[in-house]
Amino acid sequence: MAEAVLLALTKIGSVLADETAKKMLSKLSEKVNNLKDLNDKIELIRMYLTAMNNVIRKTGTVYLTDEVVKGWIGEVRKVAYHVEDVMDKYHITHFKWRKNGS
Repeated sequence: MAEAVLLALTKIGSVLADETAKKMLSKLSEKVNNLKDLNDKIELIRMYLTAMNNVIRKTGTVYLTDEVVKGWIGEVRKVAYHVEDVMDKYHITHFKWRKNGS
């Protein structure tokens, strides 16, 4: 009886380990694919932020009394700060990886 329970538990553990390994491999594959697309994503973000900056410069200070324009500029700033934070984290992680990997 104890052998049957042990065998059943071993099989359950093996199935759970296989499923965990599959999920981890899937997540890792997703991360690798995201890294492959990183340069394209960075360039796209750069283009968007450049376009937004050009609109803000073109609009000038004449329209800064307009609440919609003020709100939009505030949101653009938030996005720019967030992108800067993400890029800083990426650079730090990349530096640590190169330092430890090389």
